[in-house]
Amino acid sequence: MKRINILLYLGLGLIFANISCSDDRVKELTELTTDRYFSPTGVSARIVNQTGVQLTWKKNAEAKGYTIELFANGELNFEGSPVRIIEEITNDQIPYTIIGLDGATNYSARIKAVGTEVADSKWSTITFKTNEEQIMKPVSPEGIQATSVLLNWTAGEEATAIAINPGNIIHPVTPQEIAAGEATVTGLVGETTYTATLLKGNKIRGSATFTTLIDLGDAVVVQPTDDLVAVIGTAKAGDVLALMPGTYSLTADVLIDKAIAIKGAKPADRPLVKSAYFNLDKGASLSLKDLILDGENKSGGNCVITLQAGAFGSIRLEDSKLMNYPKGIIYGSFDASVESVSMSNNIFDNIVGNGNEFIDFRKAIARIFEFTNNTVSNAVLNREFIRMDAGGSAAYPAITSIIKVNNNTFYNVIQDATKRFFYVRLAKNEITFAKNLIVKSLAMTANQSATNLVELKSNNYFDAVNFYNSSASGVKNDVSANGYTLLDPGFKDAPKGDFTLTNQTLKDNGIGDPRWGQ
Repeated sequence: MKRINILLYLGLGLIFANISCSDDRVKELTELTTDRYFSPTGVSARIVNQTGVQLTWKKNAEAKGYTIELFANGELNFEGSPVRIIEEITNDQIPYTIIGLDGATNYSARIKAVGTEVADSKWSTITFKTNEEQIMKPVSPEGIQATSVLLNWTAGEEATAIAINPGNIIHPVTPQEIAAGEATVTGLVGETTYTATLLKGNKIRGSATFTTLIDLGDAVVVQPTDDLVAVIGTAKAGDVLALMPGTYSLTADVLIDKAIAIKGAKPADRPLVKSAYFNLDKGASLSLKDLILDGENKSGGNCVITLQAGAFGSIRLEDSKLMNYPKGIIYGSFDASVESVSMSNNIFDNIVGNGNEFIDFRKAIARIFEFTNNTVSNAVLNREFIRMDAGGSAAYPAITSIIKVNNNTFYNVIQDATKRFFYVRLAKNEITFAKNLIVKSLAMTANQSATNLVELKSNNYFDAVNFYNSSASGVKNDVSANGYTLLDPGFKDAPKGDFTLTNQTLKDNGIGDPRWGQ
């Protein structure tokens, strides 16, 4: 019996000793201490305003602060002296933005937590590259002539030269021009799109694109007092009609049966053409540029452009404003092929879609259709946006229609959940839909088996859920893998047609019509 008691007491002692040791081990694990802070984790970098960076990392409540060091290389090489040191950053300042860096430059950054009672953490590192610097201002229409341009940048900022292409025109920058932040460059050619690049040595400090005016010596000058219909009727193939500022009122649809261009002579003071409706016939080509076209919601009015039967050249619509049309923009109900349709830098408002879609090809087909850098508001509320029926392929089976809709802003377009943005039933088509901003729409992306969406990329949908989450039969939704976002653009005054962005992320990512993100 005594032996049993001894063993019992010994066993109980071991149990209590083990419990005591376990308690000590638990205490050790829950009260882990180190001789330095842990390194910041979750470090990321996002470029803002071209030459700034926003650095973020997980906050450490125990840290007194943080230090960032920047080195002008993208190789995580931290030898030598940093180009920037920022100290005493608090948790409340995370994410932390650094501005005023050099453009188009690779950087290495390192971040550490700083304390008082323990040693600083080890460094956490990341690399990033800034975008090209942009100190040039958009070119003012008043500064553009047929053979010269006035360019502006931030006054006092250093530069050595301005390079203009095409033509490889080099303009050395003088001290007086640096002080004023402006320079006039001559020797240009009329109706040519140029890119001007501001240089400091080999470093790019900014760029701007502009198109020179019509050289009136080569154009047919039209005054508001002239009969525009008669002038178009007597124009020769290849003529450019330069409309001087003022108002032109048309009383009948205009027949276009040749290749002509109708352009505003002064983009800063665009002419207004009322009741402008064009019928294209006999293989015509048409270019409309720097105009304000008002359909006046004309009773019985058709689309802006109506195609007759035949093989047409190019149709271009640029830098114009179109408003108050009862139907759509282009209509093709006859067998017609078009080499190319290009619409860029336009504003469309109040395009009603009464019996027609915005783009409506029933039997027509375009080899290339491009819709870029446009703004469309209050349009085709109960219709499709782009309709291209199988009839075009039946008439022209060899044609693959290449359709590109990129960098546009759409507001209050299609308010019917059964309607499609792309209603394309051509036998052969390839559609790209990228970096568009769609706000306030019930449309779905597409739901036809023939609609070939080869690329959907980086679109933003706000109050436009059916583009990515429709349950319609056969629907082709955008998907998260394509990088779409759902951000509020924060338009400045959408009801009044001011779609200026206040959302910095959308501006940084170049989403929508570029005019609103500058």
